[in-house]
Amino acid sequence: MSLKLFSADGKLVKHEQANAGTHSINVNGLAKGMYTLLAGTQAKRILVNN
Repeated sequence: MSLKLFSADGKLVKHEQANAGTHSINVNGLAKGMYTLLAGTQAKRILVNN
């Protein structure tokens, strides 16, 4: 499955391939704020608060 993380302005900031099951994305180094995580065909909003 493809995991894509987009910033609030729509820029792709991370892209990873994941196997079935649980997967984590390292958000160290990203600016605080809202992001959209696209996992396959599902989208979720997440808050990065480093």
